[in-house]
Amino acid sequence: SIVDGAAKLAMAGGVDPVLKEKEINTKEKVYETFKNADEVSTQLALYCILFVRNWASFEIAAAAACWCVIFMVPVHLRAAPHFIMAFLRLSIGLNDANTVFSFPWGADTVVKLGGAKKGQVSDAVVGKTPPPRPNVFGSFASHMVFGLVDLIIAILCLAQGDVPTEFSPPL
Repeated sequence: SIVDGAAKLAMAGGVDPVLKEKEINTKEKVYETFKNADEVSTQLALYCILFVRNWASFEIAAAAACWCVIFMVPVHLRAAPHFIMAFLRLSIGLNDANTVFSFPWGADTVVKLGGAKKGQVSDAVVGKTPPPRPNVFGSFASHMVFGLVDLIIAILCLAQGDVPTEFSPPL
């Protein structure tokens, strides 16, 4: 995704029924769709793809940071990274809950783009199909579970206290 953010967007074509039906499942199809949109939509797409590329850079940096913690920080001093990962995973889970269930967490993107709240009917613009709610329940569930696991581990790290180990550097 760092090299080409459209690759990440093309992945949605494998799970989203609207994109599947239109066969938008490759980078080329993503670009073709955006090029054929009106000028404003194409300009917004440029920023979306840029943000997806930046997101990929963040993901790689966060993963590298996690590996550094695993190999360089004694277990009893790892509470902070676990709290950070818990926040990251739980906030992503809440974003997914907002998308799947209309959970009140920030802007409901589906509603903002003309769709309806979960269980309601859309006030769609005539001649335009409102966006359906993507089914990202699996992402919601996994982020909430692993976020809670990280939170528990962080609390256990704090509860362990400052226990020196043979891996701890001398202070």
